[in-house]
Amino acid sequence: PAADLRPGDVIVVRPGERVGADGRVVAGAGEVDQASITGEPLPKAKQAGDEVFAGTVNGTGVLRVAVERDPGDSVIARIVAMVEEAARTKAGTQLFIEKVEQRYSVGMVAATLALFAVPLLWGAALEPTLLRAMTFMIVASPCALVLATMPPMLAAIANSGRHGVLVKSARALERLARCDRVALDKTGTLTEGSPRLADVRPLPDSGLTAEELLGLAAAAEHASEHPLASAVVEAAR
Repeated sequence: PAADLRPGDVIVVRPGERVGADGRVVAGAGEVDQASITGEPLPKAKQAGDEVFAGTVNGTGVLRVAVERDPGDSVIARIVAMVEEAARTKAGTQLFIEKVEQRYSVGMVAATLALFAVPLLWGAALEPTLLRAMTFMIVASPCALVLATMPPMLAAIANSGRHGVLVKSARALERLARCDRVALDKTGTLTEGSPRLADVRPLPDSGLTAEELLGLAAAAEHASEHPLASAVVEAAR
């Protein structure tokens, strides 16, 4: 079990398996899909001496990895901790509501009592006066105001995490609503993370059409697990 791994342990990672802990390759070579950590769409070639991260997937080749960090100190564990920390932060709107909600609640109760008592003193009927006061209390209750802030924030942070987007804090998420433009400098941020075949260009003297060349390429690549091979096969299909 990954939770039992400790620095110094050596684990074997076969093709298609996930790396169990942050460590360094001591033997073997392969291509590891690190998209869950780095966002890069193509797998990274790994050999002896290269670092690998917990949660990444080994595509080809068998790797022997020496564990260098405890499970709680791995990159993926720190990402989880960041998401939990973001969920504990409070947005500016929530902080403002927490400041005023107690005074607001007291004022609402006082207004309800006044709305009930004053008409009675002026001779109004009991039943419609009571109904009016109860309606005011339900509508003016601060519950909806309080619930309108943090639950949507928590839902947005959790939903972002499931789609691979890490939110630094609730305040950052709140500020995002006021953004007009966003500058991104990382590959894979705005893409699906999977390559696609863009064009096929046979050499002029090859005697092949684009469709024939694509068919031959797909026939050669159909058994491969490499992302570029998958793109060629998908385009042929």
